[in-house]
This record gives sequence, C-alpha cells and structure tokens, in this order.
Amino acid sequence: MGPPRRRPCPTPAGTESCVTSKRRIPSRPGADSLSDELLRPHFALPRAVIHGDAHVGSMLRAPEGHAVLCDLDFMCLGPPEWDLMPEFVGYLRYGRPWADYQRLSDAYGFDPRT
Repeated sequence: MGPPRRRPCPTPAGTESCVTSKRRIPSRPGADSLSDELLRPHFALPRAVIHGDAHVGSMLRAPEGHAVLCDLDFMCLGPPEWDLMPEFVGYLRYGRPWADYQRLSDAYGFDPRT
C-alpha cells in the first residue's frame, strides 16, 4: 500500500468546521452515531508500554550511532498504534518523507492503516 494523498479537512456548505466544531465532526444526519463510534476507538494490538509522544524531536543519537528515544514524560501503558501516529501525521500534515513513516511501521511490524 502506498502513501495516502494529503488533503485538507472538508467543510461542506451548511456544516460546522471539523476543526472549530465543539463536536469535532460536521453536524449532519448520522453524525451522532459517528461521534459515539469515534469516542470508542478500537485498537488491533494489545496494550503495551508506549512512549506516548514518539516523533523525530524525541530521538537522540547514541555514541554508538543508533537512535534512542528520550523525553519519556508521556510514557504509559497504551495502544502501540499511538506511537505511530505522530510520524503519520508528520507526513500528511507537514510533508515529512513517507519513507520515515514506512521505516517506523516496518520496525513495529504493523501499519494501522491496514
């Protein structure tokens, strides 16, 4: 599966913005059930110790040359998929290289998009 296309959040005429709405989704028929579903996410992987804020800015290079995660303020028990999201959003929103996300998801052995 290749990289997804980047696109702005749609705001159809007559609906609230998905960014500014208090409900965070457009107000239209069926939105209430969608809102309930979004509030109860389902994760494929079992809970584990996660970094909680994994992104390029939370990495240092060890003297031996390998990368290590730092900034463990948000380390907790949670869904491992959570640690993949910052790099994915970095690609979608900020134009970071797709290869960075692909390497991270390959190392995890899981891609939440599948």
